[in-house]
Amino acid sequence: MKLAVGVPDRWRVTLQSGGVIEILADGYSKEGDDALFVVFMTASYEDQAALPVVGSGDRSEHVARPVLVARIPLRDIASVEGGWDWSEEELQRLRNARDD
Repeated sequence: MKLAVGVPDRWRVTLQSGGVIEILADGYSKEGDDALFVVFMTASYEDQAALPVVGSGDRSEHVARPVLVARIPLRDIASVEGGWDWSEEELQRLRNARDD
């Protein structure tokens, strides 16, 4: 299984309580009473069965599918900002942490 579109963007969700959550996701949408944050991944049939894939559609092997990374009730959200790319320095830090 692997990320289909590279390193996910950064999103900042400010909650009604004043708390802040940083989420790594390719995007988000509003569905019913929730905000859904997803990353697009390609995966084998076996891996897809274990992933929280969002929506229906083509479940072919190695086709990019939206995988849920966070679900937050809209009533709890004050604001959503983001879709920011990573700087080269931040990407290098992520690579170094992964290699450790």
